[in-house]
Formats: sequence, C-alpha cells, structure tokens
Amino acid sequence: SSASGPFVQIITIFGANATTCRNFKLSPNTTYYYRVRAFNTDGDSAYTNVVSGTTTIVSSQSPTITTQPASQTITLGSSATFSITATGTAPLTYQWQKKAPSAGAFTNISSATSASYTFTPLAADNGAQFRCTVTNSVGSVTSNAAGLIVNVTLIINAQNGTVTRSPQGTQVTGGYIYPAGTVVTLTAAPSAGYSFSSWSGGLTGSANLATITLNANKTVTANFTLQ
Repeated sequence: SSASGPFVQIITIFGANATTCRNFKLSPNTTYYYRVRAFNTDGDSAYTNVVSGTTTIVSSQSPTITTQPASQTITLGSSATFSITATGTAPLTYQWQKKAPSAGAFTNISSATSASYTFTPLAADNGAQFRCTVTNSVGSVTSNAAGLIVNVTLIINAQNGTVTRSPQGTQVTGGYIYPAGTVVTLTAAPSAGYSFSSWSGGLTGSANLATITLNANKTVTANFTLQ
C-alpha cells in the first residue's frame, strides 16, 4: 500500500521457500508499505511486520561526449573511420556531418547515424572536416571537428635520366606520396649521350619543366632519346 491507502494483494507466489518479490511500475519519489504471509493447504499464516521502501527520482542526463573523434590520414583507395564515445540517458541518436574543403558550413551525411562512420574518401575529400551531433530526449551536443588528409601516390619512371620534384613529397616503396591536390613541378635531366624528348602517362608534352596536379594516383614517365 501507500501511506494513505489500504493494502492490496500484488502477487501470489507458489512453491516452497519463496523469499523474494519484485514490484515494478512504481511512481517516483513515493514510499510503499509491504507485508507478506505464507499459505499452504491448511490455511494462511499471520502477516509479517510492515516494511517500507521509497522510490527515487532518476533524472535524465543530456548527452556528453567522452571520446572526441580523431583526425585521420589515409592513402587514396583506403577507408577512413571516425568514431566517438558518448554517455547520457538512452536512447542516444547520432548524426555525422561533413564540411568540404571549399564549404563554409557542415552538412548532414546521409545514413551516418551510429557512433562511428566509415567510408572510402575521394581525392576531393582532402582537407574535409567531420563531426557528430549526439541527441536524446533531454538535449544534444556536438563533437569537436576532426580533419581528414588524403594522400595520393606519384610514381616516376625515368630510364637514361633522372627527374627531380618540387616539392619532393614523402618517399615510399615505389613512389612518393603527397596530399591530394598538390601541384608538383617535374624537371627531367638526361644522362650523358641522351636528351629529354617527352612525358607520358599521367603527364604529356615535351616541356622539360612541367607541372602536374595530383588529384589521383598517377604514374609519369620521362622519355629520353639517344643523341
């Protein structure tokens, strides 16, 4: 019962040695009073002494981000994953947003509605920023923005000569990596007895001093001819 009401039967438990009972769907901040008696085929026992229990008010908590997303550096063709950890009263909903390198505002990413977001970036995503808004029935909070660097690979072939690069980039096995969109100046230097003739592959033309915009993985060949 409550303090102002009579006792009402809430549950009957059959079986020997039943010593516990749970009472659900109670009102918050309310004191309830309980008593129990045993029974068998011969009849009912007297009621026990009355005991009481008071429910508490569980306040809802607005979302709090405990782990912010980290910036990512990937090579073109690989995937990137941004993730956060958040606490607060369930259920929590998530919405990832992106700000493109040339954009002034963040926009929602369709279907990016979990605590982590994985995708395969394009070269044009280099320099983009990502963040997540977490919402529940109490409020919402937005994470810090995390940046994305997309690197591309430049492979240079030069037989009977060499090619210098500016900027030089970072050497890796088989080539050089640069942030996507980098403009690289290439200069061909022929070995003795040869002359530079042309570029082929990702770069064309016969100008010795040439520039290439790395908006994708590219392979360039410097062609030399015997004098």
